[in-house]
Amino acid sequence: MSHDYSPEDELRRYFKLNSYEARAYLALLKSSMKLEALSKSARVPRPRVYDIAESLVSKGFATQRGDTYFAMEPSAALNTRQAEFKSQFSEEEKQRVNALARFVSYVGTRPLESHATREPTLLRGLPAISSLLFSIIPPATEIWLMVSKALEAKASLRPIVSLVSQDRERKVRVMIPPNSNLDDSDRELALAFRAELRESSGFLLDMLITDKSDVVIGLPDPSLAVGVPVVALYIRDRDFAVSLRASVSRAWSLSKAVKL
Repeated sequence: MSHDYSPEDELRRYFKLNSYEARAYLALLKSSMKLEALSKSARVPRPRVYDIAESLVSKGFATQRGDTYFAMEPSAALNTRQAEFKSQFSEEEKQRVNALARFVSYVGTRPLESHATREPTLLRGLPAISSLLFSIIPPATEIWLMVSKALEAKASLRPIVSLVSQDRERKVRVMIPPNSNLDDSDRELALAFRAELRESSGFLLDMLITDKSDVVIGLPDPSLAVGVPVVALYIRDRDFAVSLRASVSRAWSLSKAVKL
């Protein structure tokens, strides 16, 4: 293991212990202790050591017998903590779904403003692009999707796309580069959208076109320091979308079908 490895940092970052709790747990893994010894060994201020020890007990990292504290076995403690996070996330997710429904019911739906112009709208970063996709995909009954560089970010994009409503009939055609490495999750998502997949080497850009005159063109953007590095240009113009669909349709006719 790397000499730079820090178990304290791991406990803080992934298991949400504070510095005192992490050091106290690591100290208890070496030996059971009473509060005074724990304060010295873990460098926890005396006025705080009782609360820190009790916090470890409540989080499943320690147990107490008499006035002595003992560390719980690491895999048991960390698995317990992970299960707690999953439970919290599940409950928070339910609350978010209910909050979303209440909010939309209160303010009403606001369709994307229609504008017939070739002047593009620039979107930077995955959240902005996700909001756009949530606006333009549900009304569409026909979607053409060319995927190239976006495959590198599919782990981040797939959960977002999977949340788009699939309760209406829509024809989805997806073109990917030859020998793309599709896994089971990719195939399951394609089947959920009843998408047709084909391989083609005749395109370089990521692009989405709908039958509602929406065009989204994506490019990597190294200037973004966080999140998936992507920038997208959004254009809503009927003539432009029809022209692109005609070109893509010709490429589709020459492409190779992919079995799901």
